[in-house]
Amino acid sequence: MLLPITELPKVPLLDLKITVADKHVYRVSKDVSARIQARYVIELAERANLLTKRPDHFVDFLTFLFFFPSHPYERHLRNYNRFLYPAQDDVYIKPGLQNSALDFNAAYSKWSAHAHRISNLAREYCIPDYASGAENPLTAIPYFFQELRERNTPTVPTVGHVTDLLKYLRDQLDAADLMIKEGRNSPINQSIRTEEAEYARRFLSAYFTYGYRWMAFARCIVPLNEPFLITVEEKRAIYFSPRRKLNRRHSPREWLRKEAWQMVSTADAETNHVSIRVTDTAVRLRGLPRVYDELLADLNEQVEEEEHTHELYLRQDSTRGRKERIYIECPLGLTRIHSWMLRLTAVITAFGIIIMAQRGFTGNLTAKEAAVILIPVSFTATLLLARETSTLSARVKLLAQAILMIELFALLGVSFVLLMLGLLLNAE
Repeated sequence: MLLPITELPKVPLLDLKITVADKHVYRVSKDVSARIQARYVIELAERANLLTKRPDHFVDFLTFLFFFPSHPYERHLRNYNRFLYPAQDDVYIKPGLQNSALDFNAAYSKWSAHAHRISNLAREYCIPDYASGAENPLTAIPYFFQELRERNTPTVPTVGHVTDLLKYLRDQLDAADLMIKEGRNSPINQSIRTEEAEYARRFLSAYFTYGYRWMAFARCIVPLNEPFLITVEEKRAIYFSPRRKLNRRHSPREWLRKEAWQMVSTADAETNHVSIRVTDTAVRLRGLPRVYDELLADLNEQVEEEEHTHELYLRQDSTRGRKERIYIECPLGLTRIHSWMLRLTAVITAFGIIIMAQRGFTGNLTAKEAAVILIPVSFTATLLLARETSTLSARVKLLAQAILMIELFALLGVSFVLLMLGLLLNAE
């Protein structure tokens, strides 16, 4: 059978291991998963009584929005130094249309209007992501045409078809949003209307979420007459912001952040266990990680079990109605001995600079005193700066190391200045 396993973020994953009923299984390809996700989103819209007659290629269009590989778009943004909209129509979108590009200029303004509305609506239901095809559908249009041509689809869509698809998608999302906000408070058929509004909420949440997450499916054999376990192990890159950004857009504040963020699905099984470990011996968790929902609102809900140490965070919950997806913010810091060594060395180096400057410019500094101050302080500071470290610990102690390096060069600079002054005075 084809079994949904879990939702995973669209970030590099290493050593992904899936075990079902004590047997290792392999996930199906991402494009197959995206098509299943597209049909699931359509089913949610149907249950909310949103969908009318669908235009041609609508399932394909959703599939490619969810499967859209963002690397070509990210490379395009770096090369042309442009951000999101307008999406460099002549350079990025138009070449991918090939023969369908004749009516492009007239249609592009309509595409932009529909895409802007979808992007603005996404901010009410998920964290903005510049590389999400669901949030920014214009970014996936070249891939949509390219894939349909390569798959020898009998009827390749035209520019007009894309306009119809974008308008239809926008209308469905707007109708779902209106249904949720109005709440369907009419006393007539209240239970039915409440159920429709809930499906509308799930439709919007699933649609926008699948822009930056994908569902892993696996073909496997499971026992139908007894319980079985599904376990997923993976290694992810560490991100210091919940929002994905291009590297060239990082601000100084981004580089100094010490909070690692992880996105986790928590309602994909009857009981969900999440554990986050810090394996770097120089880094520890500075406190209890904080948990947020998909809009980064702080979650104060009670869970069945939540424990943390300096190396481990554990969360277990089987409460019905819990959030489908959560963001976990893990505050990181150096171990106490590393932290205090850096602080103490920085303080001593600062005192060394003050003493050398004060006695040197008054003419009371002897060579022996300078050596007593300079040699041990410089040796200790250099040892801490050149100490072999991991990339994670280097990130966590970036600010402390920068301060210590500035102080060390300031100490060396003061020493050379005083040496030159001494030589000039002796020459006279």
